[in-house]
Amino acid sequence: MLNRYTYLPSYTSVRKGSSRCRCTIDTCKAAIFINQDGVFLKSVYEHNHAPPKYHRLADGKYLKLGPAAVAEFSSDSVFVFSAFLVKRPRGTGLIYLGYMYYRHFPVRDGFRWRCAKFHASPVPCKAYLHADRNNVVVRAMPVHTHPYPMFRVTTDGQYLTEIITLTNGKKLLMLEGFSFKVDAVRGAGRWGCTAGQKCEAYVKTDVKLNIVEARNVHLHKKPSYHLTQEGKYLKIFG
Repeated sequence: MLNRYTYLPSYTSVRKGSSRCRCTIDTCKAAIFINQDGVFLKSVYEHNHAPPKYHRLADGKYLKLGPAAVAEFSSDSVFVFSAFLVKRPRGTGLIYLGYMYYRHFPVRDGFRWRCAKFHASPVPCKAYLHADRNNVVVRAMPVHTHPYPMFRVTTDGQYLTEIITLTNGKKLLMLEGFSFKVDAVRGAGRWGCTAGQKCEAYVKTDVKLNIVEARNVHLHKKPSYHLTQEGKYLKIFG
């Protein structure tokens, strides 16, 4: 991190003894160069966005506000991005730069993970990464074909849903970009897809919004919502 902006390692020049780190925002060309000791050398291009915001956790790690991503920073501001294991309704997932990945197959000293939207229709996402057994990403192709999923993660790795409030005051539960409303017939703790009876997807949660059971298979596209200045959401049709 430098001047509140975060960077990812891009490449290392052994001959020059320096490394190039690019901005964590894919659409930003800003980059910095550091030497082998992590000392800043120079920067190129300006950022085209505001600095990202992070919250410092009790264990010294940082939680990115917005899309969930954890970065481990050293005292001299040189950092390594780590993947973040979370508990899913079925098995374990991995979050990297705000996106969810599922374990694919073992590789040397770790595992290959592919984007959770690998089988998404109509455009499958081919993003993937290789992480060692300490969940440090050693190789990645983190270019996704879809927006960030909506979720939140606790400090103990619990994968939770997100509750949003609409402009009319109603509350919806968001899970991986899909919206659910309280099932008025079956009671609190069960949420049905907002698409209505034509979609059988549902989520069951406990009082703390921990996922107890989920069927997040939909026959329709994800809904779109606009965040207003008041912090509420307005559904976008069309």
